[in-house]
Amino acid sequence: MTKKYYLYCDSTQEYEDIINSLINEKINYTEEYNINDELVLILTIPKYNLTFEVRWFYSQSDCPKSVIGLLTKGCKPDLFICNEDKEIVLIVESTKTAPVGNAQKQRLADRVVLPIIENIPFLYISPSTGIDQSQKTERKETGIFKIIKDLYPDNFLPLEDKSILSMLESLSEGDTTKYIPKSDLLSSILDRTYRSQISVMKKDLGKLWTSSPIKNKFEILKQSSLGVIESKNILLCPHDRFIEIFPDLTFQTPNNVIIFINRGLKGKDGGPSDPFQGTVGLINLLGKEYNKVFISTHDTNLNSTNKLLWTSKRTGKTSTKLNEFNYIIDLTGSVYKPNVVDIKVKEFKCVPKLGESDVLWLWKRQLPKHEILFEQFPGGSWGGENNLVKRDDKRGDMEYRLVDGKIKSVEGKEKLSDIKAHIKKHGDTDDIYICINNNTNFNGIKIKGKVLCYDTYNREFYSVI
Repeated sequence: MTKKYYLYCDSTQEYEDIINSLINEKINYTEEYNINDELVLILTIPKYNLTFEVRWFYSQSDCPKSVIGLLTKGCKPDLFICNEDKEIVLIVESTKTAPVGNAQKQRLADRVVLPIIENIPFLYISPSTGIDQSQKTERKETGIFKIIKDLYPDNFLPLEDKSILSMLESLSEGDTTKYIPKSDLLSSILDRTYRSQISVMKKDLGKLWTSSPIKNKFEILKQSSLGVIESKNILLCPHDRFIEIFPDLTFQTPNNVIIFINRGLKGKDGGPSDPFQGTVGLINLLGKEYNKVFISTHDTNLNSTNKLLWTSKRTGKTSTKLNEFNYIIDLTGSVYKPNVVDIKVKEFKCVPKLGESDVLWLWKRQLPKHEILFEQFPGGSWGGENNLVKRDDKRGDMEYRLVDGKIKSVEGKEKLSDIKAHIKKHGDTDDIYICINNNTNFNGIKIKGKVLCYDTYNREFYSVI
């Protein structure tokens, strides 16, 4: 009997990974699609008696309440898989990025720890090693990621076709409950302690560091605390000892204090980094019963600490997560209470529509035999496996080689007006421009290549000029 599931993807990339695994293992499948408010794909895999109703790019999809609930909490994995009642049976994080350094901190809290706490079946598929491009060395997973992986080995799989097929087989058998983690194991993480270490980026401290009133408190904190969660910059200090070091601060409970020391705001732009946000979220999830203090080592001459409190009108990831901390302290010795203002967490909005992901997928499916050289998935990971282009370099969304040896570069946009604006800004950089919404004329723009729009009724691309 065929089992039906609903598959919601972060981008087309995750769907393509499934298809590539089927192709590599010579497993037959069929694809059908319909277009109304959004593109809905029907994927059928006879070998596993599976049918998926597929949507991608959450904000542009008709997501059920179960998915919206986790998205609202910040859990945005690569895949949500729901049963016929549209209840989540499995969430999957599948990435080509090795979980080393900052990469693990971006994903760990919301895509691993949160599912563990909420007893939701999850899989994390990734390589275990990666190349540090700056140092040209191989790096292995370490720290809190490795600890959690060791606690939950069945929930972590290597990045290979067999892992995808193993997931499909579990769905075919209706057996994803084996991926429900034991949440009680998490409590053991705070029992693991380290030699307390404080590492700060002095190049970001500015002139404040030498005269900072809390500079000497760093050493006292280090001597009075244990390292927890990670080996550096996250300390656990006894409540009474912390009050001795900071006598002007009080807490409503006598619980011990977790101190996170980090550059909250980086550089001149004053923005928080994804790893920073991820670490704050991790501390919140693992240290719910503790008092929490964040010490920011950013240069306050460049950026006011208030930016941490009022990011994105207090609806941003940083403000929301720091709201669970008792205090924020900066290098001037100024103290802020982030939780004095009520933050209203807005429900994640899912509005079905056609977008850039759709037009690129439709273009790719109608191409003659070709070899993909480069693919930048909208809403997904940047670049491809063999990408050597820097993130900020201008390049089309797709490059491919046809059997005659010709290489084509394609730029995809949702609307024709977006293509027009793109060419005005960057110039005529690509061979083909494609869109799915013909919302303007193309007068006054000269290009060498083609501009095409997709006709959803006739299911074909037509020339705009």
